[in-house]
Formats: sequence, C-alpha cells, structure tokens
Amino acid sequence: MTRKTNRYKDKEYHYYYCPTGKKNGCKSSVMLKESDLIECVQGSLKGHIENVASLDALLSSISQERINRELALEYAGQIKANEKRMAQAEGFKAKLYENLVSGILTKEEFLSYKWKYNADIELLQKAVAEWNEKLTDVLENRSERNRWINHFMQFSTMEEIDRRAVMQLIRSIRVMGKDELHIEFNYQDEYQKAVSLAEQNAVQGKERKVG
Repeated sequence: MTRKTNRYKDKEYHYYYCPTGKKNGCKSSVMLKESDLIECVQGSLKGHIENVASLDALLSSISQERINRELALEYAGQIKANEKRMAQAEGFKAKLYENLVSGILTKEEFLSYKWKYNADIELLQKAVAEWNEKLTDVLENRSERNRWINHFMQFSTMEEIDRRAVMQLIRSIRVMGKDELHIEFNYQDEYQKAVSLAEQNAVQGKERKVG
C-alpha cells in the first residue's frame, strides 16, 4: 500500500517512541520531538486533503459506481487468491500425517511443518476476513457519491489540524527511522483507484482531442 513519506531535517528527537515496535516493521525504537511530529503530520494531512480536492474536480465525469465496481473486482480477486493458497496449505497439512507414518518425516519435522501450516492458514484466514470486510463496505456504499472524498473535504478549511481530524483521516503513523515517517490515510484504496481512473480519463480525453 502506498504511504506518504516525509523526511525530517532536524534530529533532535525525544519523547515520541515508534508506535509499532521493531517486530511490526520499525527498524529501531526511534524517539521523535513531539513538535516535529505534529508539524509533519499536519503538513502531510493538509497536502493529502488538497490532493483529494483536486481529484474531486477530475472525478466529475467518473461515477462512484465505477470506482466501487473496480474495487470490488480487485477485492474479490484477492479473496480468491488467498482462499486458493489456504486450500493448498490445508492439502499439504493433510499429507503430513501420511508422511510421518511412512517414515518420510521425523516426529520433530512433522510437528514443525504442522505448526508452520497452521500459522500460514491462520494468517490467510485473517487476510480473507479483512478483504471480505472491505468488499462488504464498498458494496454497501456503492450509491454514495464519493463519500470518502467528503470525509476529507469537511476538514479542508481548517487552519490547524486537530486530534479529531487525525483520528478520522489517518489510519496509521509509523516511525521507520530517524528521518522517515510513514503515514497511511483512511480510504487509501479508494484514493488510489480514483487517481488511476482520473489518469485514464485524462489520457482518453487527450486521445479524443488529437483524433
């Protein structure tokens, strides 16, 4: 998933620890100066709201129905792919006991593989559940004209981005290192799909003018 990256110039960092920890993708437990973090988040959020506003103008000829239809196809494809991988893992797991009985695997190998396949299956089940949730959301909201754009636009006139805006508009903030911060906005999939469709429309419009 695409995330906006902002780099800091100042190094003087304290008081703000990496919120996700090393095991969740942070390279180190970085401490950041709180004022720098707030300034960076505000700048990124204002920039993203401006991008969404520009996109709204470009989307006048693209229906939300089309955006949702394309997203639904993408999500359904992800569900199918994950379910296929889950069936494969279940199949491999089913053969483990046969391989133990026939002496192909030792008991230690059997237990190790069994643990691995169970862990894989659990991760795939979670992924399928998440994609299903996204699919349901997009299908239920197919008739709402750019609901997610309005979600951002309500904050477009704000001078200062407050805690409420951050909570509503940002999905996660990750401190990746001393000079790198990754911000993931809500409705990132809808945004990416809308950008893609707007670009396609712009290209098609130019081709029509040339033709």
